[in-house]
Amino acid sequence: MVSWIVWLIVAAVLGVAELVTTTLAFGLIAVAALVAAVVGALDLPVPLQFVAFAVAAGAGLGVIRPIAMRHIKQPPLLRSGTAALVGRNAVVVEEVTGDGGRVRIGGEGMVLPRLRRDAGDPRGRQGPCHGDRGRHRPRLPAGLTE
Repeated sequence: MVSWIVWLIVAAVLGVAELVTTTLAFGLIAVAALVAAVVGALDLPVPLQFVAFAVAAGAGLGVIRPIAMRHIKQPPLLRSGTAALVGRNAVVVEEVTGDGGRVRIGGEGMVLPRLRRDAGDPRGRQGPCHGDRGRHRPRLPAGLTE
């Protein structure tokens, strides 16, 4: 019987749909279609092919996808770039104003523009760096004590 060829075509179409959507759902259903193609290649009846497809799709979507999504959404174990500077102690080397300034964070000097133009950090102030609302650069909090 040629049912396994139909299952391969279905798997290919679902694989292309997965590449377009990147949701992992179509990819897992494509794998289920491949399982059904194997069952069809063994000359087993069509209802058994549908059962194999349903079981494989259910296992993929119900078990494998939630585990994969949990792993995808985990934060990286190693922070790098400016994200690694958030929370570290900073010392103002050159007054930070709305126009710019310099700070030393962990022994490295860097330019650190101030977001608020009404207040600056004078030289010598210290304090922890905070994230800058998703802008990927650390900032010093207002009102640091010397």
